[in-house]
Amino acid sequence: FTDRVYDFMWIDDFAAARQYAYEQTTGNWILWLDGDDELTGHLALRELTASAPADVGGFAFKYITGLDDHGNVTTEFWRERLTRRGAYRWAGRVHEVLVPGGILRHVESTACLVTHHGKTGAGTAGLERNVRLLRAETQLTAAPAPRTLFYLGRDLFNLGQYGEAADVFTRYLEVATWAEERYSALLYVARLHALRGEYSAAYTAGLAALGEWPAWPQAYFLLAEIAYYRAEWSRVMAWCDIGRGLPVPDAGLFVDPLALRAGWIIYYTNALWHTGHLPDALEWTRRALEALPDDLYH
Repeated sequence: FTDRVYDFMWIDDFAAARQYAYEQTTGNWILWLDGDDELTGHLALRELTASAPADVGGFAFKYITGLDDHGNVTTEFWRERLTRRGAYRWAGRVHEVLVPGGILRHVESTACLVTHHGKTGAGTAGLERNVRLLRAETQLTAAPAPRTLFYLGRDLFNLGQYGEAADVFTRYLEVATWAEERYSALLYVARLHALRGEYSAAYTAGLAALGEWPAWPQAYFLLAEIAYYRAEWSRVMAWCDIGRGLPVPDAGLFVDPLALRAGWIIYYTNALWHTGHLPDALEWTRRALEALPDDLYH
């Protein structure tokens, strides 16, 4: 499709690589994709750029990075994809991000969608690389950026290195100011406590997350899960009833629509069963199986 293919000497810095790619472009607007990304809605790109107000520096599209075997979305978030030349610059050795260079705003658009298909059979190699780079970035300064600490804690959690993850999230919460990111970090802290059987501390962290963003359902479902482990059936039902009445959050950070749709139902049906609501337990189990037809627990 093109003879403009460039090489970049790898220096353990994703932002540097992406910035080099940006600097090879010549248009007034830049669209970026990875080789394993699929773009839909591409016919809208020219209209978006042609009609963009002068104070709009870029457009963010929904980015789907997780799908289960039935096509259910398990991870999605907004990400800047289409930017004016010079309006943004890449930053971050890993989990890199586009940083605006001035006062221009970005607009979230549903005209396009990006789906990441990713690699199969890679195991934990990518996470281990990310942790190595994030550790190196935290050592560059006595006061690492909150974002760096958040992603280091998250990736350590996903690697099962729970002790270090807890320490990193503690450092993060001492300096973080973005409520949405603090909300997510507190949910990780609650899960870390729950994994150690520290359910009172897990409850406290879950309630703290509600203080950051009470209109989002994730914390309610996590509190229901903690109550389930404590066999507090009425609390399980109460937390689930609140959570299921809330919409899927239109968040900048990661959202798991499948978990919000059905992930909590296993706790709800058990609570219904334990309190003698058998027809309701059966009905909710049927609903869960519509989304999770192979789930052995249901």
